[in-house]
Amino acid sequence: MQELIDVKPKDGVYIRSKTEPFDDDMIVEENRVRNWLKHFNLPIYQIHASGHANGIEIREMIKEIGPQKVIPVHTEKPELFFK
Repeated sequence: MQELIDVKPKDGVYIRSKTEPFDDDMIVEENRVRNWLKHFNLPIYQIHASGHANGIEIREMIKEIGPQKVIPVHTEKPELFFK
């Protein structure tokens, strides 16, 4: 969140891919994040799945969403995203 101060985002969204907070410390952290996002007028989307999508599902998701940029993370074969 500290980087937001330097970046000063004017447009964008925050995608939170974590479980919902389930203890006091996580609730405090969640409130802190939401306050920063509110300050920068960034909407937050909670998207979390405990499993992994297969390659076909990921390709279809990218096709349907149509993002301007895809940055593969948590993969052993990032080159497959660009075929």
